[in-house]
Amino acid sequence: MSERGTQGGESKEEERSILLLLLGRLLSAGGVFLGLIGTGVALFEPQVVIPAATVGIFLGMGGYLLGSRWLGIAALVLAVVAMIFGIAVTQGMIPGLESIDPISE
Repeated sequence: MSERGTQGGESKEEERSILLLLLGRLLSAGGVFLGLIGTGVALFEPQVVIPAATVGIFLGMGGYLLGSRWLGIAALVLAVVAMIFGIAVTQGMIPGLESIDPISE
């Protein structure tokens, strides 16, 4: 009887760890999506990039903490790149794109 109790407990732990890993992968995939979209959107609507990249960073951190290591790191890197690119676009540092920051004028 004690063997059945430990096997049932192990299967519940395995199910829990699989669900946490799945949740981590979903969060990280959302972070990767926001990082990629943020980089592309920076050319047309640079004001949207900073909030989207911030959410992407938090999703990547959540995915990393839930066990999706490589995808979480990828989400963090892509979101930071999108944020830096968005800041560069808003400040007019990209040739061919004018600055939209009223303070820099």
